[in-house]
Amino acid sequence: MIRTAMAVLCAMLTAGIIGAWAERLIGTPEMPPTFVAPDGAIHEDWGVVSVQLDPVPAGAATDQRYEAAFIPAVVSTTSAGPITLRQCVYRSPIWPAGVDVLVVKAESSEERSATLRLNVPDTVGVSERIGVAGGRPVLHVLSAPLFERKMKSWGCTGGVAALPGWAAPQGDCDPAFRNIRAGMGGVPIEYRFAVPAGGSRVVVLGFCESFHAGGGIRPLIVEVEGTPAQEVDPIAAWGRHVPGCLRFDAVDADNDGYIKAVVAPHPSASDKNPILNAVWVFQPGTEASLEEVKRGQLNGAAEYFVDAGGEKDQSIHEDGPVDFHLTLSPEHPVEMTFLLAAPGGTVPSPPSPWTEAQLYRAAVDVWGDWFDQGRDDLLNDSAAAEREALFRVALTRIQAGGFCFAMPVDQYAAAQAAEAIALLDKAELFGEAERLLRVYWDKDIPAPFNAFAQQADGSWRDAVNDPGATAHVLRALANHAILSKDMSWMDKAWPAIKAGAEVLAKSDPNHPALRQVAQAQALAPSRFQ
Repeated sequence: MIRTAMAVLCAMLTAGIIGAWAERLIGTPEMPPTFVAPDGAIHEDWGVVSVQLDPVPAGAATDQRYEAAFIPAVVSTTSAGPITLRQCVYRSPIWPAGVDVLVVKAESSEERSATLRLNVPDTVGVSERIGVAGGRPVLHVLSAPLFERKMKSWGCTGGVAALPGWAAPQGDCDPAFRNIRAGMGGVPIEYRFAVPAGGSRVVVLGFCESFHAGGGIRPLIVEVEGTPAQEVDPIAAWGRHVPGCLRFDAVDADNDGYIKAVVAPHPSASDKNPILNAVWVFQPGTEASLEEVKRGQLNGAAEYFVDAGGEKDQSIHEDGPVDFHLTLSPEHPVEMTFLLAAPGGTVPSPPSPWTEAQLYRAAVDVWGDWFDQGRDDLLNDSAAAEREALFRVALTRIQAGGFCFAMPVDQYAAAQAAEAIALLDKAELFGEAERLLRVYWDKDIPAPFNAFAQQADGSWRDAVNDPGATAHVLRALANHAILSKDMSWMDKAWPAIKAGAEVLAKSDPNHPALRQVAQAQALAPSRFQ
């Protein structure tokens, strides 16, 4: 009878917690989540990413579920005639902020040509392997068929960071020397500039090293198309914080209509992150004084001027969606994997040391450890709906000052928080439940949680002004005591429980929550007076 009642309670809690939300969450405990809309669109803090067949076939339908696993991996499946498009997205907890992993598989029951479109925000410039938004690497094409990107007349090929304000140039110089592009992890910095095929130009590159105090640490190899490679050590050449320029008589040697300028780490460099502050491109034969260039006096005369990492900078690739032209058949499905920057994070620069299998394994390990704290059957197929509700509890709680809270403060409803805590207790994740309960009984609660700590009169309140907030909190505290039978925790929480029960008894002496408090007190009646 008790087991049946608990099963009914679990079903009610699961329906209440899941049913109130249309989107599904992915993430890892303790980190901000990403939500996935019912159509499969992934909502990151830098924009929305989605995958679709283009054009979308008439009658196409998408269904969505959590994968049959114990990590929050959302599977969205679109059926369009003979073609099936399956997207699976999950969070892999790699250092430091994790990445969201999107695995896409397109298959067809008959031979078909199809265009698969990766939609990204207009602010994201996608190169061959990396997508950057405002200098932040947010998209990494880990594995996919080759695709072509239209190119602008000038810009950076991508994969390198924009660091505005990084340098501290001294003396009279253009403000561009304050900013840099940096090839973190040894990625070369490459810019391209459109010229008539086979054309020539005068190219000037500007550098200012402000991190290292001595030479020999970050020497660079500079290759400008049509000229010999040149070595330069900005510290040795000009000094720390001192801007300097190099001139090249460049030629479009491969007749592709672009002149390329590449700055790479020197093989002997101990700091292999190359830097570049500025680029000027002039018409051939221009007598450009490097001092005048450095001071910004010839910016208007330049055909192209780049403030690398600053406002006058851009990707060489056109912004917007990426199209993959596929040939599908029963024997030849196509699978591709994309890494998306999780909230507050970036994606690793290519080449990535991670495979999709390793990323998935990392997610399994983290969630496996979390569920191992609870009931032994939590990982069984029969507990799939319960796990889905637990995912949301784990991914919507927030933290401040060592305290956990069940949901964002502006959305806090005591009834919903009590349901979340009850679900944790039902799963025997008692340690996780105690983290959410602490704000109700402890002292010196930090802001912003202190608004919902126990009041001086013993009551509790919530953000939705629920008159039953005190009863909901008492129910959560008493239920935890009954199920966990943790007397040391009860010792700490009992004064708050007793004070809250006294307040509730004055207004409703027969409230069901008081019966739960009595059950908790009966665990050790002489101990809890």
